[in-house]
Amino acid sequence: MVENEKFPKSKTITRAIAASKAVASLFRHDDWPTEQFAETFIRNASKEMKNPLNLEDATLAGFMRIAHQRNLIDNSTDLKIPYWRTGGRYSKLDIFNGTIQFFDHHRGDLPETVLPPEKDVRQYMSSVMSSERKLLLTDQFERLLDITGNNIVGAANLGFITSRLLYRGVDTRAYPDISLTSQDLDQWCNNIAQFEVNKENDNTSSAPSDTYYFWTHFFAALVYKVLDTPVAEGMNKVFGRGSEIMVFVKRNIARSRQVPHTEATEMGRNIGLAFAHLSQLEF
Repeated sequence: MVENEKFPKSKTITRAIAASKAVASLFRHDDWPTEQFAETFIRNASKEMKNPLNLEDATLAGFMRIAHQRNLIDNSTDLKIPYWRTGGRYSKLDIFNGTIQFFDHHRGDLPETVLPPEKDVRQYMSSVMSSERKLLLTDQFERLLDITGNNIVGAANLGFITSRLLYRGVDTRAYPDISLTSQDLDQWCNNIAQFEVNKENDNTSSAPSDTYYFWTHFFAALVYKVLDTPVAEGMNKVFGRGSEIMVFVKRNIARSRQVPHTEATEMGRNIGLAFAHLSQLEF
């Protein structure tokens, strides 16, 4: 597929249907795949704050330092193309479809342009879970860049997909050969740093869930800006209010609890937008 080739009309319709299914699935209560996974989440969400923590100012400064050290803003890399593909840009509907809801819940067609190779997901999982220390977001970013060939959008893409898989274990349709246990989810939680949040007001926030929200909003903000079309910009504005919309739907329509993950969401979005602006400049 050449770089500027448009997707067939039939594929666009299929993607739109998949996106509508993703939206529809938000209106029901989300079930856990197993009781053990649910217990693991509750246990991890109740853990006390422990250093090192992902702090807002330190995280932004750290990401910018990495960008300078690795010369990430390189005009020779087309960030509109998924790092594992040789042609064909990210689909705006795939991004929406892939980020809005777990694949196992909405049952729409899988968004192929946001699904990194299984081997890369496994490599990143192994890299984190074998760590002898808790990894900050900056540590995670460096490992993601190593796997994706210093591709900023690719790193965010792989980060959001893998962290969501290890958050609840409900993206099995996308990666059916990756079998997870509650022990895997525990190990992942133990090896990634928490965010600095007020546990009294956000008492179900956990390192895995916050990390997933961070990478999701980092990716969405960055890739939609990179695509640079009116439609992409409109979708980006929707994601700017994404957490508020999610909380409203879950609490008022689905009648289930939904934590906004405000800090992680805002950090991810703001850093993603910062990188998008930097991509138009030279260091």
